[in-house]
Amino acid sequence: MAHQKDAGKADQSEIIRKIMFNFLQVSALAAGFPLHWPKELEALFDFQGAISTAGEHILSPDCSVQGITPAGLFYGKQIAFAFTPPALCVVAYFIWKSYSICFKIPWRERAFPKTHTPKDKMVVTICVLLYFFWPTLLNQTFRIFSCREIGTNVQTYLMADFEEPCYVGRHLLFTFCVGITQIILYAIGLPLLIFMFLHRHRHELDKPVVKFRYSLFFAGFRQEKYYWEVVVALRKESTVILAVFGPNMGTPMLAHVALLVYLIQILIQLVGTPYTAHQQKL
Repeated sequence: MAHQKDAGKADQSEIIRKIMFNFLQVSALAAGFPLHWPKELEALFDFQGAISTAGEHILSPDCSVQGITPAGLFYGKQIAFAFTPPALCVVAYFIWKSYSICFKIPWRERAFPKTHTPKDKMVVTICVLLYFFWPTLLNQTFRIFSCREIGTNVQTYLMADFEEPCYVGRHLLFTFCVGITQIILYAIGLPLLIFMFLHRHRHELDKPVVKFRYSLFFAGFRQEKYYWEVVVALRKESTVILAVFGPNMGTPMLAHVALLVYLIQILIQLVGTPYTAHQQKL
């Protein structure tokens, strides 16, 4: 009985952590809406972003870099953010591979069925890092498409620098080489990759190796709703799209569209009932 109670408490804490963490990430992303937030609320958004995502909330080079145009700085950050995910994967691989070699631990062979190899720990490290970094990566990815007309001129200009014309010259090159590539690889590719891994192991989610590697994405959800973290990812993605492209429709219209989008998301959550029956009583 004591073991069962402890297990129940563990499940409840797991789902509470997941809900709170996702709430903090979505709130930090919603701070990008062009609304007149009070300074206290802006500080709260910054704090939420700092503890729930990795990126500009923690380190921003904007104030420390001099002698470069805003557009040049923006493109530099685009390149840096684009190469960060593969760099994180490479660093995690070398750290755990070195750990395996130094301590003479087999890379993928298990001493016992429930033991975790350095390869398992590398997968967990990559999943956690990308989970923290993904919202900021999304925001930076879509910002390259954020342009606005100025005056009666037909030409649009980059929101990050109103002296940089959109879809000509340098911006057109970065749009195809960096922007579209990031959307395919990160905005679409990463959620799809997670779904493929979870779908492949959907009948063995209780296996120690699967639970250790991928429980970040399915822990707390009902077994038949193993993919629900992908739905949550789409929720974050829609928030980023609203924050980046919403200003073009005007603040009043953006507020109404955002409320409609969030209402639909709430209805999907209620209809989907992704959590276990015991957890839904909370």
